[in-house]
Amino acid sequence: MRDGATHIPKTILAGLIAGVLVSFYAISFSFLIFAHAAPGAIPIGFWINFSGQTVAAVIAVVAWHKSNMIWQAQSIVVVTLAGIAARYAASEPALSEAQITALILAAVMLATAATGLVMLIVGWTQSARFVKNVPFPVVSGFLTATGVLLLINAAGLVLPRHPGWAELLAPETLARWSLPTLLAGAIVVLRAYRGIEISVPLAAAAVAGVTYLVGAFSDGGLPAALHSGMFLQSQVPLGTRISLPSLDLFEAFPLAVFLREVPNLLVVAVLSLLGMLLNLSAAELSSRRTVDLDAEVRRAGLSNLLAGMTGGIVAYQSATLSFLSRELAPNAGRLLPITAGLTAVAIGAFGVPYLAYVPAALIVFLLSYLGFGLLQRWFVSELPRLTSGDIITIVVIVAITLLHSLLLAVIVGVALAALNFTISYSRLPIFRSRSTGEIKRSTTERSAEAEKILDQTGKATLIYELQGYLFFGTVTRMYKEVRQDLEQSEVGIRHVILDFRRVLGTEVSATLMVVRLARSIRENGAKLIVTALPEALTREQELGGEDIADHSFATLNEALTWVEDLMLGEVQPGDRPDETIGTLLDRIERDVPGVSFPTTDLAAGTDVFRAGDAPDGFVCVETGRLVALTAGRAGRDVQIASYLPGAIVGEMAVFTGAGRSATVRARTDAVVRRVPQAALDTLRRERPDMAAELLSILGKRMAARLSRTTAQLYSQ
Repeated sequence: MRDGATHIPKTILAGLIAGVLVSFYAISFSFLIFAHAAPGAIPIGFWINFSGQTVAAVIAVVAWHKSNMIWQAQSIVVVTLAGIAARYAASEPALSEAQITALILAAVMLATAATGLVMLIVGWTQSARFVKNVPFPVVSGFLTATGVLLLINAAGLVLPRHPGWAELLAPETLARWSLPTLLAGAIVVLRAYRGIEISVPLAAAAVAGVTYLVGAFSDGGLPAALHSGMFLQSQVPLGTRISLPSLDLFEAFPLAVFLREVPNLLVVAVLSLLGMLLNLSAAELSSRRTVDLDAEVRRAGLSNLLAGMTGGIVAYQSATLSFLSRELAPNAGRLLPITAGLTAVAIGAFGVPYLAYVPAALIVFLLSYLGFGLLQRWFVSELPRLTSGDIITIVVIVAITLLHSLLLAVIVGVALAALNFTISYSRLPIFRSRSTGEIKRSTTERSAEAEKILDQTGKATLIYELQGYLFFGTVTRMYKEVRQDLEQSEVGIRHVILDFRRVLGTEVSATLMVVRLARSIRENGAKLIVTALPEALTREQELGGEDIADHSFATLNEALTWVEDLMLGEVQPGDRPDETIGTLLDRIERDVPGVSFPTTDLAAGTDVFRAGDAPDGFVCVETGRLVALTAGRAGRDVQIASYLPGAIVGEMAVFTGAGRSATVRARTDAVVRRVPQAALDTLRRERPDMAAELLSILGKRMAARLSRTTAQLYSQ
């Protein structure tokens, strides 16, 4: 009972604080949009902000147990609308304040309704996670620009329309905008870099208190200070109430001026969606619980669609206020959003007439705190992770937003991000590995004599395993490096193998560059062999009527096997048994009584041993071909190696004693010579010198194989 008694006051306190903050930000946003463009319409600005906030509060209450989020109007949208409002006011020919007000109201309704519609579509199609894939420099640039605009507009609330340096630095004016701005910046810096938490509500109360003290001790006291610009009396005279928009405003509606800004308003919808997803991601991290993004997007979509119909501004889930509320009242029930919503509505309905007593410095402080927070979170804290290209993109977006428009800034930002990505990607290694036939071999095991021949001839084969996406930048670098390898090789290159298995895609210019590379390879007297040829290159062959490669294979292993067979065929008639180990086995049978290594005829398809079998020596291939198989997907056997005459199979078990790791099967009719474990044990007892000689041959084979594998790893 005691826990419940303390829980309710905490919940009410958290709701009151959230409601007050939401209300004061709504008031600040009203000034931000209308103060310079149409100051006489600030009461309509209150309606725009509070009506949107009221709809959002209702949705927040209904969805509380599923989302636990406090909703509020967002600075991202407000700053953009403030810029559009300023352009309306600067239109030529000059417009009346009623026309400017009508334009702003129409812009708010279109932006909010379009935001709601976009959110509903994304939520219904469950595409929220995909929308978050916007390049980070674009997001950072937009939010950084929003922060800069908040700081500029915050100072503008207490400055003349176009202040000169003298007015800007006048002691009285300087104090009004610089002190609350510096306080807001100090709070953000202390929180981010010193871990010192300073309550924003308390800081706001301190700003208000200091302003009242200064006003009380100034000439004429508070009554005189009320009209001096220190308070909102100059913008919102005492007794002003929220004003509902009238249809009369639209009698002389300048449609052409409105249509010019429609593209920027539609961009607001997309950026609002992105801003909301960023808020939800932050809320997910701070609350340590999974947030259903698509469900939250649908709720925000419904809220903004309804708000747009009433002339309300965009509002959605706030990570900051939600986190603050959870800190004050963990596990609070629906009473929290109800209290916050009623507080905001009460301030909007009954508090607006008394806004004249609100210090202007308080509004400057709140907007500056938002601005510095955005700058710190989305630019300063990210600097260590940003590349020089990312920083340039962000700075350009901020500059274009300040000097021109949001739409152009986003378009240029996306283009720069794409260019930066292209440049960065072109610097990534296109070669997963580059080696020669001396190092990289097929999975075909051969005789020691054949392996020596391949060691000698392998340098004449260059092998390149490609990766990633092939476009002009990466392929141009590949062209230069392959040409360089051809020219600097100590031996005449006979074969160049390009393996495309890990290539994700190609674009047209890259395809043409590969064709050019193929011609260059042939001009150097080598043959080009390709594996896993991409569809784009296959299509280029068909359209151009020119074969890109001299030979094409499905896998790199097939290509390597073909080259090795070709090389061996030019030196010897074919693979034959390893005379070294064969001679030794014959000598052992002759000199060691009771030890024999019988030959076995195998029909094609016969298993020599199966995966998991207990080890029992090894076998030497006399004739035919064996293959090693392992279980693949759907239970199908996958070939991982093949063995020709002279190859030794299963010798690893002699050293490890482990079970067979793969099934070895006769691919063709074959003859093998078995070296059973019992014979090896007898040999160790009777003739340890011969046993050591046999183990030395096996060890050298394994060492050579391991040496090639190690060299291949270092070549990557």
